[in-house]
Amino acid sequence: GGLADAGSGRACAPDTRFQICSVSKQFTAAAVLLLADLGRLALDDPLSRWVNDSPAEWRAITVHHLLTHTSGLGHWHDYPGLDPYQPTSPDEVVELLRPVPLRSRPGDRWSYSSPGYVLLGSIVQWVSDQPFAAFLADRVFTPLGLRSTSAGDPPGGPRIALGYNSGQPV
Repeated sequence: GGLADAGSGRACAPDTRFQICSVSKQFTAAAVLLLADLGRLALDDPLSRWVNDSPAEWRAITVHHLLTHTSGLGHWHDYPGLDPYQPTSPDEVVELLRPVPLRSRPGDRWSYSSPGYVLLGSIVQWVSDQPFAAFLADRVFTPLGLRSTSAGDPPGGPRIALGYNSGQPV
C-alpha cells in the first residue's frame, strides 16, 4: 500500500525510503547527548553560548530547555517568515526566530517547538565543526549500522518516497 510518487503513480515497496520529519528529533537529541558526553557542551549551557547576539529573553534558554520543549520558543506557525519546506541555513533560521517574542519564560511550560530542534541541529554543527548531516552519519548512523538512514536532503533514486503537504509536493 500507498504511493511513493503520486505524480507518476509509483507504488511503495518494502525498500522504499521515507523522510521521517519530526521523528528525527530523537537523532538530534542523540547528537547533542554525544557531544555532552564528550564534554564539548553541557545541557545547562545557555543558548547564548552558541548563538551570537541572542535576544535578551533568549539568555535564560538552555540546551536542556530546547531538548525538552520548555524553551518558550514557538512552533512553525509562530514564525511567518520561516518555511520549513525551504532550505534555510542555521544563521538564517536564527535571524527569522530572533524578532518573535517567546511564548513563555524558559522552563515555565512545555510547548512543542520544531524551531527549537533546528537550533539544536545548528548547535551540533557549531560544536562539532561539521555539517549536521555529516555528524549524524559519522557518529550515529554508521556506528549503528543504519545503512539506509540519512539526514538532510535524501539521496535521489527510485527508492525515495516523495513528501506531500496538503497534496502538494515538498
